[in-house]
Amino acid sequence: MPPINPLKILNLAPFADSRSATMTWLQRLQGALQYGWRWFWEYPAQERLAQVLAEHLDRRFLLVLNLAWPNVQGPFPPILLGPSGIHLLMPTLLRGEFRVREDRLWVYDTRKQRFKPHKPDLVQELLQYRQRLEDFLNRHLSSPIAVEARLVFLHPSTYVDALQAQVAPLMVDGLARYLDQLSHQRKYQRQHIQQWLELLQSQKEASTVAEEPVRESPRATPRPRPTAHRTAARSRRAAPARKGPRSRKRGPLGFTRQQWIVLSVLAALNILLLVITLALILMTS
Repeated sequence: MPPINPLKILNLAPFADSRSATMTWLQRLQGALQYGWRWFWEYPAQERLAQVLAEHLDRRFLLVLNLAWPNVQGPFPPILLGPSGIHLLMPTLLRGEFRVREDRLWVYDTRKQRFKPHKPDLVQELLQYRQRLEDFLNRHLSSPIAVEARLVFLHPSTYVDALQAQVAPLMVDGLARYLDQLSHQRKYQRQHIQQWLELLQSQKEASTVAEEPVRESPRATPRPRPTAHRTAARSRRAAPARKGPRSRKRGPLGFTRQQWIVLSVLAALNILLLVITLALILMTS
């Protein structure tokens, strides 16, 4: 039976509901423009993971989604905070037969009947995320903490095994048992969870500042007194400078003109696909 008060969700994407993992197609398109198309296709796995967590964990746990990180392309995988500690969970809807061998992800090639390296290597990416998170937290915490990293396969037809794996994989049929174990662990108190959350939010604010262009103060260096030759040269340079690109103006919903063009093209493709589908139905009826 699901808990009466399920876990809390903190979605840090600026275009999303901060208390929900669910996003509309429009919000996902905004995310594609900000985080890239890979995030667009992989985000449904995060929505599904949040649904499963809400079915087994109560509000003592907090799921942090879309945490931006300075100098890192794309947000972090979901971060679960709770009395059991800090858990970095990377969900995927990949289908097939996989193997986690040490620090690599392999997929079974049915044509060649052997395992081959999977690209992108989710295990390598997850290890890098965990290292960044541990280094950051241990620089600010009085006592070191280990972050548990799990690669979560959510498709029911997927099978995965592990050989001396540095990241323990989870299949969907074992996820409920894993979450039940977490719910019974009491390693940390509420103040610890609050401290972790404040640190993560401070890192999110740092990433926002890093994205903004740095403007030099006009008083940083003294300007030399203009001479007649410098004044003439400056006026010649100023004329073409005025023709440079202007700053992007944002229209309704905070979209730029280029973003509206992308959305319009996608909407036109959807309408075209709908028309073709209806035509096929009428022809076969």
